[in-house]
Amino acid sequence: MSTFWAKSYTYVFDTTYLDTVNKSRNKPWIADINVNETNILFKIDSGADVTVIPLTVYQQRKLRSTLKSTGKVFMGPCNCKMNCVGTFTSQLRHEDKTTIEDIFVVKGLERSLLGIQAVHSLNLLNCVDALNSNEMKESAKEKYPNLFTGLEQIKDQEYDIKATHDATPFAITVPRQVPIPLRKETERELQRMECNGEISRVEDPTEWCAPMVVTPKSNGKIRVCVNLTKLNQFVQRENHPLPTTDMTFENLAGARYFSKLDANSGFCQIKLSERSKPLTTFITPWGRHCFNVLPFGISSGSEKFQKYMCEILEGLDGVECNIDDVLVHGATQEEHDRRLEAVLQRLGNANVTLNAKKCVFNVSSVKFVGQLVGADGIKPDPEKIQAILEIPHPTTLHEVRSFLGMVNQFSKFTTNLADLTKPIRGLLVTNTAWTWGLPQQDAFDKIKKALTSALILNLYDPNKVTKIAADASSYGLGAVVLQEEEPDTWKPVSFISRSMTTTEARYAQIEKEALAVTWACEW
Repeated sequence: MSTFWAKSYTYVFDTTYLDTVNKSRNKPWIADINVNETNILFKIDSGADVTVIPLTVYQQRKLRSTLKSTGKVFMGPCNCKMNCVGTFTSQLRHEDKTTIEDIFVVKGLERSLLGIQAVHSLNLLNCVDALNSNEMKESAKEKYPNLFTGLEQIKDQEYDIKATHDATPFAITVPRQVPIPLRKETERELQRMECNGEISRVEDPTEWCAPMVVTPKSNGKIRVCVNLTKLNQFVQRENHPLPTTDMTFENLAGARYFSKLDANSGFCQIKLSERSKPLTTFITPWGRHCFNVLPFGISSGSEKFQKYMCEILEGLDGVECNIDDVLVHGATQEEHDRRLEAVLQRLGNANVTLNAKKCVFNVSSVKFVGQLVGADGIKPDPEKIQAILEIPHPTTLHEVRSFLGMVNQFSKFTTNLADLTKPIRGLLVTNTAWTWGLPQQDAFDKIKKALTSALILNLYDPNKVTKIAADASSYGLGAVVLQEEEPDTWKPVSFISRSMTTTEARYAQIEKEALAVTWACEW
């Protein structure tokens, strides 16, 4: 694979790229692209910022496009200068997709390279990612078969539920009824869980007994949950920190290759202590059961699993862990592969098993913690944006809160969201009569439009110059964190906004501007 990055106004060919072109054991991905009605074979290069062709190709194919001079300089290995003889603008076509791109003609280049923008525009990246991902997944399954087989329990780990001394036992004696259409599937799921050792039947009296909750999954199957609210009131939590989204992404600057690993039924890989099992007793229409593994719904479960995974992967570079999801990233193919190998070895040694269907290997972008992260930055999950676009306008206060909650997930991708949502937020003010009028509908439509044009955010890089730009309107504050990509070229890293309090809204405009700057710097 190749790497191609902008530094000032100089484009640099990384040494790894040249070695890969000449010596790689892997077959490069090639696409037949029509350039000004002439077909040219390009190497699909998700790491290249621009599209380039060799001078020999330009001459042999008689493209008859006038070359314009360019101030850009191309460097090869050992800082050897590569002569860029000029650039031209052309239409590129692949199947039913077209795009207009600047193409640089470089003397001494061995093959044509299709840059990242053209790859995206021609929809070639998904195809390459799928092929690369499947190839690496099969290789991992062959090398580490135990990682992808069955459901094991993590070695030397046992969870003990610690309750406070004043815990008051709670038990119900009548099970919640399961909807008739779900009964057979629920009974089968309970039998499966019992056969796998996740739960056991309970015959003896117990002080604790919680109700079962059944929820249908998107694949048509059933998820059996237990309402442990009463027990959670007395559980002593270890309060191991769970990473925020920003904490997860702060180490990804420069990453171009990604793999995501999913622990197979993660909580079920943690053994429960004998003393703790009776605390998890729950009742069903078919009798009582208790958990033998860490149950979903226990308040300390997520942080405990996070702690175990952090201990297993401690000391490894390029690894981000979010409960049962593990993201492996690297700036180069070699770095990514080396880090992935180390992670797979650690997980295998700890007896962790992975869900092969949910694992993604060696891709240029991947969904992680609800966002799409890739070499070009971070953007919202398109499926979540589409879900918001399809919902009708709210008709109750509960629906207003739900809508605003969904929208606020994407505040970092949009400018001045607080101002956009103000007419709708006004409905939540105490003693305000419900009125969904033209201002609310107009705001509703503008919010959806803003989300469809949400910006791609750069990954924060601690080595780049950073600045904050803040502003204040009559009723809201907004700010953006920017980093210098090139001299005098700034790219957004994150947007923030909030509404003003009633008191702040009465400030003079100069005071509002000062408030915006202060708030943005303290954020």
